[in-house]
Amino acid sequence: MEPFGKTDYESEARKALQKGDVSTAQVWATLYQAQVLGRRLEKIEEAVHAIALKP
Repeated sequence: MEPFGKTDYESEARKALQKGDVSTAQVWATLYQAQVLGRRLEKIEEAVHAIALKP
């Protein structure tokens, strides 16, 4: 489920924590972690492709 537009998951998690809503903060934090992991996996994939294409 992708949000419409760009959401700053980390900021949303912090806002929820400031309001005392721990459950919502955990959801936002999990989404943030997934976003970061996705970016890292893309970088790894690019590196693997670069290595595979070397003569």
